[in-house]
Amino acid sequence: MTGHRQYKITDYRFGQMILSLREKVNLTQKEVADALAVSRRTVQHWEAGTAFPDSSHLKHLIAFYLQQGSFTTGTEYDEALALWTQADESASRRKSAFDDHWFHGVLHAVKTPPQPISTLPPSASRVDWGDAPDVIEIYGRQKEMTALSEWVIYDHCRLVTVLGMGGIGKTTLAVKFAQDFAHHFDYVIWRSLRNAPVLEDLLLECFQILSPVHASKPSIPFLLELLQQHRCLLVLDNVETLHRAGNLSGVYKEGYEDYQQLFQKIAQTRHQSCLILTSRVRPVELDFIEGKNSPVRLLKVAGLTSTASQSLLTDTGLFGSSGTWEVFVHYYTGNPLALKIAASSVRDLFGGDLAAFLREAPVTLHTLSQLLGNQFEQLSALERDILFWLAIERDPVDLDTLRRDFLLDIPNPEILSGLLSLRQRSLIERSDQGAVFYLLPVLLEFVTDRLVTIAAEQIIKKDLEIITKHALVKSQSIDHIRDSQIRMILHPVLSLLKRHFGSQAMLAAHLRQILVEVKKIPREMHGYAGGNLVNMLIHLKTNIRGDDFSGLVLRQIYLQGVEAQDADFSGVEFIDSRFTEPLETISAMTMSPSGTYLAASTYDGHMRCWHVADGKPVWTVANASRAWDLAFSPDETFLACSHFRGRVSLWHVPTGRHLHTFEGHEAWVHAVAFHPNGKILASGGGDAQIRIWDLTDKTPRAILSGHTTRLWSLAFNADGTRLASGGDDENIHVWDWKNEKLLRVIQHSAKGTINVAFHPNGKWLAGCCEHDPEIHLWDVDTGERISSLTSRSHGSSSLSFNPEGTHLISGGQDGSVELWQMGIDLPPKYLKRLMGHQNYVRVVAASQRNLLATLSYGEDIKLWNIESGKILRVIEGYSRLIGANAFSPDGKLLLQGDASGRIRVWDMDNHRYIAKTHGHTGPIWAIAFSPDGKTFATAGDDRAIRLWETESLHCYKSYTGHTGQFWSLVFHKDGNILASGGSPQGIKLWDAQMETGNLEISHITTLSDVWSLIYSPDGEYLVSGHMDGSVKVWDSRTGQVKTTLQHGTVPIGDIRFSEDDKTLITSNNEHILKFWDFETGECLRTVANSVLGNRTKAMAIGKDGHLIATGSAGPNVYLWKTTPAETQSDPIPLEGHTSRVWGFSLSADERFLASSDEEGTTIISDVQLGKAVEKIQIDRPYERMNIRGVTGLNAAERAALKALGAIEMETPG
Repeated sequence: MTGHRQYKITDYRFGQMILSLREKVNLTQKEVADALAVSRRTVQHWEAGTAFPDSSHLKHLIAFYLQQGSFTTGTEYDEALALWTQADESASRRKSAFDDHWFHGVLHAVKTPPQPISTLPPSASRVDWGDAPDVIEIYGRQKEMTALSEWVIYDHCRLVTVLGMGGIGKTTLAVKFAQDFAHHFDYVIWRSLRNAPVLEDLLLECFQILSPVHASKPSIPFLLELLQQHRCLLVLDNVETLHRAGNLSGVYKEGYEDYQQLFQKIAQTRHQSCLILTSRVRPVELDFIEGKNSPVRLLKVAGLTSTASQSLLTDTGLFGSSGTWEVFVHYYTGNPLALKIAASSVRDLFGGDLAAFLREAPVTLHTLSQLLGNQFEQLSALERDILFWLAIERDPVDLDTLRRDFLLDIPNPEILSGLLSLRQRSLIERSDQGAVFYLLPVLLEFVTDRLVTIAAEQIIKKDLEIITKHALVKSQSIDHIRDSQIRMILHPVLSLLKRHFGSQAMLAAHLRQILVEVKKIPREMHGYAGGNLVNMLIHLKTNIRGDDFSGLVLRQIYLQGVEAQDADFSGVEFIDSRFTEPLETISAMTMSPSGTYLAASTYDGHMRCWHVADGKPVWTVANASRAWDLAFSPDETFLACSHFRGRVSLWHVPTGRHLHTFEGHEAWVHAVAFHPNGKILASGGGDAQIRIWDLTDKTPRAILSGHTTRLWSLAFNADGTRLASGGDDENIHVWDWKNEKLLRVIQHSAKGTINVAFHPNGKWLAGCCEHDPEIHLWDVDTGERISSLTSRSHGSSSLSFNPEGTHLISGGQDGSVELWQMGIDLPPKYLKRLMGHQNYVRVVAASQRNLLATLSYGEDIKLWNIESGKILRVIEGYSRLIGANAFSPDGKLLLQGDASGRIRVWDMDNHRYIAKTHGHTGPIWAIAFSPDGKTFATAGDDRAIRLWETESLHCYKSYTGHTGQFWSLVFHKDGNILASGGSPQGIKLWDAQMETGNLEISHITTLSDVWSLIYSPDGEYLVSGHMDGSVKVWDSRTGQVKTTLQHGTVPIGDIRFSEDDKTLITSNNEHILKFWDFETGECLRTVANSVLGNRTKAMAIGKDGHLIATGSAGPNVYLWKTTPAETQSDPIPLEGHTSRVWGFSLSADERFLASSDEEGTTIISDVQLGKAVEKIQIDRPYERMNIRGVTGLNAAERAALKALGAIEMETPG
């Protein structure tokens, strides 16, 4: 931001003085700018002598350098007075007296030694300007500035609307006020609404700055709480974007009505903050609240006076008498933007002669809209196209991107000439970052409206010009820009077209007719037409099932999440298009050090690698086995993956070729880390050992033992001499790995999964634990704790330093990502929170170029820009995995929960799905019916339990008390209590009655995660099966443990009571079924089987243990029938699945078994017959989509489409 006046004559004297003050304390211009809440460019101007601070900013500057110790001790007053005097002399139009009283008060308050940079004034970390423009000067607004300062600072107004026509200077006024008075607030947040963000996204951005906790869902009441806790200035620019054009004033667009509630609540609720709105449209909901004595005020901004207008246009070369100036300014109602645009016409056509212009200029140029319309008509075709592309890009765009947008090979000088002409006409702006261009909000709206209107008119006439030359939506744009293109361009075009054609069906038919016309023209002339038409059909119908797009060139189409079954894309050339990723639930992710590659592994064993720059896949490997951890080698040649069953695999990054598998661990491998030289690999996991592998000859080099429990993380320091390891045993170990020597044990303050990371300087080691609210930093050489950082999340589950060492990033249990700024001094400075995930953030991976990738458990991968905090891209897959099945008590319905959180209801009698709803934000792992079948409960990865009415699928209760995922649910026999179990360790009992409120009845803490649950038939006891192979019997009333049974060492898949309630039957889904005397806890009998289970909950036990069904390590399901005398039985295979089974349910009468797998296939088997009787298949998104002869796809993209159902089929004729 800025706080200065700019003049033509350069005066270096003042600049040299403040430059000397800055250099004395070794600060950068950005650090000074952050401390003063101005922009770096402002400080640059001051030091260059091209601009000078006003009195307010000069005081802040002097106070700041006093704090830093820049002035000579004993002569501070003389030096400060000399600085003030020089500022007055250099800025010749400003004279102000030096305030002695103020200075001595500041000098008295300053304490020595001077503050280090890590303790800059609070404003340094509490001002977020977003995309506010850089204001260099403000003219003729003293009256408005005085009103704002009185209302906001002294009258403590809650909401002020700055109202005025487009181009009148509302934004400039609000910026100037915010920069001058930022020091009065704890937080200043500026956000432009020009791209019409939905309210939830806006609230999320605000909470990232203001909130110490991560709200489960952004809400207005939570924002009000924060505005009451802190003195905040929130500025929302371009509020008119939220209103519907062509309607009565103040009518909000569909989907934006909640903004009206936001403004009303802020206006009517008592708080200590202020919201400033700038708008061309008066918010009618505030009409009855505004008033002179009300905390809600309206400031109408009128045009500039003739004198202020002349100051504004000093550098334009216009001349004329005072009377001529008065008339000229009157013509344009003192509108600054209109005056600037008109001035370019006066200069270009009349040599700056105002009198000549006023004699000859058409009277139609006297309003901004008319002026813009006239200017637009006079533009060359190239200039119009540039404006259209700037409107499509929405945000500032660099020259290279703009050049690529044009499909024709336009010479570089022509594009530069067009940009220069538009700059001279004041129609476009150039950013400080070089050849980066953008439109001011009023021009962005004008050009967007023109583009929408012309596109709709031409589509109606089947004229292809606009849709051939311009992409209405760019699939390759970062996510929030693409969403804006859809909201502000594509949807308005469709709205105009629907109004013309009268029905969606007629419009769809018209668009298909145009597609036929496009196919008739040469392919090299298709341009963006095909892609635009496909995108319009997608948003018109929400799917493109069965549509024919064969033979087209399709640019910039966005098919992610789109249902395209039976569509014909044969012979299509795809260019810059995006598709659904063939990813099941993601288990691991990492990004290469340079930010070139991103890799991920899924639960079903697929592994995929992408180019980060364009999001295109490089390769995909199926059946690679699920990875727990991934790591790129420093030179990005190798990718290491840790797996179950003690294996570590090595892959060639450029090709996806498998190079080697290391074996030796005795349990799951949870962590891998490359040595900085790329020739050594470390791995660790469930066997508490670290193994060092030599990649040159693929041999084990060392085994490091010292931990007593599972290892979860490994990290080498920068020079590779030290290796740090973190596990479950509350300790971090630091190793001299070459000599196999444990150098130091650092005790962590909390128990749980400990993650470690070395700072690139090699001197600091960071560690976090999900059960600890603090992140700790230790000195590696001494083991001394040197800093503790308090996380605002519910504990940090992952952490990383960026390669430059300037940021520490942590992922939280609550789904938030936190950033700290690292410097020479400690402690690190808290920067911001990034919110967007719902579940705990399992992986954070930072790379060069300010890139950050995060993975949330059971969700998607988000790619962020660290500096802006914006999401650049979301990689979300499509999974048909069905994680839970449940038969209704009468056996007529089968409920299914899948990896996307959907619930489906299958009618067993009529053999069809009869209902579907979206119940959760992540995979569903547990479903349970109440005893009477009228209600059911669901739970999974999103930490929520939901209770539903079976007949209506109405959710009547939600519980969110868990801090991890759920694995098991069971109702008490009376249906009034629901028990849940999962991770982390614990069982909770909930009130399940429909007529009562949300109530947690009790909580039982366990030592191991809960994998299965069952109530005793009389309801007196609750039995839990655990991940560590133990079985516990609890008194359901007191929560006290009655008995502990140790079945084995692997998870207990299912528990069942015998018909006489005297025997408890348990199975661990591996080899063994056990029968226990429930009263004594004695093991009565063991039945072994010969099939290795698949370690999921795919298991069911029949009455008295005579029947058992289980999944396997492969796709088969096996059935055993036993007799009381047997200790071993032969399995009966039930075939039909092609992938691992997860969802499993046995009907109450034990007639049917429902098994569901990772590919969305459900097999209904007749238990008595021992064979499958029905196969239920869920269509993939691209099922039977014809891609024969397509071009423009690499091998990985083609394979991905086929994995989602696409086929290469001969077309008739």
